[in-house]
Amino acid sequence: MKLITICSDSHDLLMHRHFLPSIPPSLTPVVERTVQQGSGVHMAQGFVQAMREKLSVVLRYTKTEQKPFIYSDVDVRFNTLLDPVPSLTKIIDDGGYDMACQNDYGGVCMGFMVIIPTRKNADFLQAVLDHMDSNPSICDQRAFYEMRVSRTYSDTAKPIIKLLDVTDGFGNFCQIQPNVLWQPENNALEKNRDIVQRQFMWHANHTIGVENKMKMLDRFKEICQNA
Repeated sequence: MKLITICSDSHDLLMHRHFLPSIPPSLTPVVERTVQQGSGVHMAQGFVQAMREKLSVVLRYTKTEQKPFIYSDVDVRFNTLLDPVPSLTKIIDDGGYDMACQNDYGGVCMGFMVIIPTRKNADFLQAVLDHMDSNPSICDQRAFYEMRVSRTYSDTAKPIIKLLDVTDGFGNFCQIQPNVLWQPENNALEKNRDIVQRQFMWHANHTIGVENKMKMLDRFKEICQNA
């Protein structure tokens, strides 16, 4: 399965220390470079523009690929002891889903998505991109949510989405401690070691700054290696 990511200078260390070295053999990584937009910190200056560029890349692959693919941000580390592809394939096939996306407070996280490259998905993602262009202050995730609940976009044309969480093996911190931004002194990962060790991957998105993301993924690596 093809694994698409985009990366700018601010996230190079995450990509080379955690993302790329942990990718299982069943995934073929494709790295798209993008020009740095601001600091790379969530909702700081340049963040929305960077997310627009990310969505444009995802949309392009949705139009050109022939088989389901993964889009993942680089603040992700895979569990090198587990292969996520059989589970993802089964989830998509058995459930009849158009997409499978990481669960983020009960909504879609656009930092980890499995997408079937269909006209339906491409049209919806184009609508999300158009919505961002009409509302320059909202990020991709907010635009996705608003289009998903919008009455102006046909319900039958909206993708059927499976939300992936820790019970499926696709974890992030909000699924362990909702509404908490992780800090290095927080030992919730260690307290939930049995859950963490069962994850195919971990997304370090509920913390602020590359340094904290690095530390969180260091913890995930250590916990998985000492299963």
